[in-house]
Amino acid sequence: MNNMLTNSLKELKFISCAVFIFYLLFEIVNMVIIGSNSAISQGLELWVYATDIVDFFAPLFLTAPFVWILFFKNKSRFIEYVSVRINLKKYLISQILSVTLSVAMITFSVNIIAMLLAIYVIPFHLDTDPSIFKIPILPFMFQTNEPLIFVIFASFWKGILGGLFAFSASVLACTTNNLFISLFGILGYVLLENIITASLGFDEYSIVTSNVLGRLSDEYYNSFNMFIGPLLMMFFTFLWVVFYRKHMRN
Repeated sequence: MNNMLTNSLKELKFISCAVFIFYLLFEIVNMVIIGSNSAISQGLELWVYATDIVDFFAPLFLTAPFVWILFFKNKSRFIEYVSVRINLKKYLISQILSVTLSVAMITFSVNIIAMLLAIYVIPFHLDTDPSIFKIPILPFMFQTNEPLIFVIFASFWKGILGGLFAFSASVLACTTNNLFISLFGILGYVLLENIITASLGFDEYSIVTSNVLGRLSDEYYNSFNMFIGPLLMMFFTFLWVVFYRKHMRN
């Protein structure tokens, strides 16, 4: 199992490097643009504003470059061929886990680097009232005013969510014969879930709110609310697996 996981991670190294570079440049460009035309009180505020558009597309560019490989392995029946030589269950777990870990590590690394650049490197127009911005609440039962502590825990949280996006997208790629659904399914789910929760007045339970720190007022942010969106996505992912297995049996 360990060897299969290691080999799977090695297969993804070039894609991981490309996604890492794209993701980091995406955040840096946004921070430079916002820093040049907006009044910012501190570097973390620059990062918060810049990640709005990045987080919107994250479910797409963090998953599509990886899961298309799984899709075509399944579509071409390569997985059936592999099952003759090795344990199919272990192989699929290693493939999905390698994508999940790769995306989680990329998301963590990019966000921690981007926040440090926002705090120490990227210039911005200083707001006349620095007290306007308040560091967003983290989903770990506490709020901190220490930027570096926030950097670590916020990056860790983003990494968890990135990994969950990748996990759900990988499961989808292994269980559908439609490339469009495999590539855009998670983005579609996030958009639909966001529209439904907003329409019902439950924005605080959306996975978008969990991912976009500072999207709502502080009173809406607590550990319970921020975990609802990710847990719902996992629930529907496993529900899809149950439906798929039942369909395959029939």
